[in-house]
Parts: sequence; structure tokens; C-alpha cells
Amino acid sequence: MVRVLLENQAYVRSGSFDALQLAVENGFADIVELLLAFQADTESTETAFRRTCLHIAAARGFLDVARLLLQAKADKDRTDKNGNSALALAAGEGQAEVVSLLLKAAAAKDNTNVEGQTPLFRACMQGQDDVAGMLLHAGADRDKSDLAGDTPLIIACKWNNMDIVRLLLAARASADVPNRAGQTPLIVASMRDHRCISHLLLLSNADADNGDNDGLTPLILAAEAGHVQIAQMLLQFKADINKANHAKQSPLFAASAGGCLEMCRLLLDSGADPGKPDLKGTTPLAVASEQDHRRVARCS
Repeated sequence: MVRVLLENQAYVRSGSFDALQLAVENGFADIVELLLAFQADTESTETAFRRTCLHIAAARGFLDVARLLLQAKADKDRTDKNGNSALALAAGEGQAEVVSLLLKAAAAKDNTNVEGQTPLFRACMQGQDDVAGMLLHAGADRDKSDLAGDTPLIIACKWNNMDIVRLLLAARASADVPNRAGQTPLIVASMRDHRCISHLLLLSNADADNGDNDGLTPLILAAEAGHVQIAQMLLQFKADINKANHAKQSPLFAASAGGCLEMCRLLLDSGADPGKPDLKGTTPLAVASEQDHRRVARCS
């Protein structure tokens, strides 16, 4: 039926109607092939996100359709309204076969969208382990950050995705590159009590004492939140027990303010200085008393 209509000069595109886009959206490869033979425009876009047929096929995982569009010279690196290429869309949706096809077609691996996210970043953010591995194997930039300064490793740490963290570290992603807030992957993992990832980062020689823009180290953040097992781990890897933030508040100060008795005992037993004051001259004992943490005050 479609062939008969086309042979009788039916419109492939008229106003908001686009036969090729409709065929692509439904994954009708045979109709797509027929429309392309009649010179359908591969670069026409839908209204909402200005996505081409290749964008749509990539996001939905229509491998045969994507292959036909590439054979018809569809622009493999054209971006949509949000700056996402077909590869970025396929990566975020975990469409591994389409990702493989686009990589073989030499699609750009490190183009960024309006948020500065690469295809690898999107795969890591969405927990697409297989796709992340494919992109890393193809040489994607493992440390390229988004506009917030988050690297693929930082975003994997935020989402507690151990498999992707392993992939990135095996590909020699830096364990110490911070985001714009100065937070390293270890800081991100420690403050969220992601123990397995924190341990893996430390085994990969992440710096246990790097602080963020406020001087908050992984140990201070763990102490403040009462993450005792994280603190124990950091101390085992020789984190500086008395290193303070920019306000001169030590891990013990943070633990005393937070009222975590077990944390205070751990830090004191490990050699924390109970008399170390902050910039205002307030000691851990004083801050515990101010917060009415009586058991902590007796401990300090």
C-alpha cells in the first residue's frame, strides 16, 4: 500500500505529518527502507525536542532502522534541542546494540549536551553498565565533567553504582578529580555512607584527606553524619584525625556537634585532640555542651 501511494506521488511530508518519522517511531524498518528509497528527508525533526529520525531510532533501540538511516547518510552527530546526539540518547537509554552501531560509524564519543554531559556521563548517570563499558573500551574521555564539575566517577559514586565505579577505576579514571564544590569521589561516597565504594576508592589510592571548598574532608563529613564504619575505614587508611575545615573544626568537633557518642569514642580512642578549638575558640566539649549532648560532653 505504501509503495503504491508513493509511486502515485503521495506526499512523504506535509505540514506536521512526516511519514518517515511515523515509521521510525513505530520501528517499521521495511517502510523506513521504502520511504528512504523515495528520498524521504532523514534530517526532518519533530517539534518538541527537535529530534531527527536517527535520534528517535537510537533512543528506542531500533537497530535495523538506525542502520538504514546511517546508510542513507543521516547526520550521526546532529544534536537535539537539549544538545544530545543519537549516541548520547542511546547511551542514556542503555541501547547497547545501537551504541555499538554508532561507534562503528565513528560517531563522536565526547560531545556534550547543554548540561555538559557526554554519552559516557549519561550512561553512568542512568546505571547503564554495559554501555559505559563499551564507551570506555572505545576510548571515551573517562574524566570529562559536566557543568557542575561532576565526572562520570563522581556521578557513579552519588548513585552508589559499584559496577560502574569498578569499570571507571579499571579504565584509570582519576579518583581525586573534584567537582565545582570541591567534592572528590571519596567525599561524595563518604558523606552518603556508601561503604563498598569508599573502600574501593581508598584501595585505588584516593586521597583520604582532600577537602572540599569549605575544607570538609571525608572524615569530617563522616563524623558529622555519624557514619562510624566509614570513619573506621578512613582511619585505617591513615586519614588525618585532626585535620580541620576552614573554620578550624576537626572531625571530633563535628562528631561532638552531631551528638554521636560512638563516633566521639572512636575518634578519641584513635588519638583525636579533645582540646582543639575552632576559629571562635570553641572546643569539642563546649559545642557538645551547647547542643546538650551530655553523654558526648562527658566523653570529650
